Amino acid sequence: MNPTQIVVQPGGKPVIGKFIQAVMNPGDEVLYPNPGYPIHESQIDYDGGVAKAHRYVPTATGFRIDVDQMRDLITPRTTVLIYNDLQNPMSAESSQVEREDIAGLARRHDLQVLSDEAHFEMRCSGAPSSIASLPAMPERTTIVYTFSKQFATTGLRLAARPPRSPLPMSLPS
Repeated sequence: MNPTQIVVQPGGKPVIGKFIQAVMNPGDEVLYPNPGYPIHESQIDYDGGVAKAHRYVPTATGFRIDVDQMRDLITPRTTVLIYNDLQNPMSAESSQVEREDIAGLARRHDLQVLSDEAHFEMRCSGAPSSIASLPAMPERTTIVYTFSKQFATTGLRLAARPPRSPLPMSLPS
């Protein structure tokens, strides 16, 4: 990734909204995680898409994405996959095999991917890995990453500082 591929926005919601508007037409299907961030489904609905929830299933160590169910949800009208690794609220983290399977579905069905990585680095051990790092995925993946989660500043927003006047200001006498 290089600096020309980074866009800074005042929060994750604007990125999600702009992404959906840019890659989805009314009537297109979008797969999104459920449970998950409610704005995913509401933004799809708001822009006239068909929201199709993919689920998580319990395992001995937590939860994983039901990749078989995800595969079954894909139709010719499916254009977008919203993927949430290290998922909130369940902390479900994809294994490398699961990540590769999901990337394979995206490539096979020519899906645009919104990778919600808000909690990407919040882990007790191990190194984070993005779906965008897999072959042929950078060009089809948009990453949502928020520094507010990583640095415990949720609610903090970007603000432009007003320009300073080059001359001292004084009140008329």
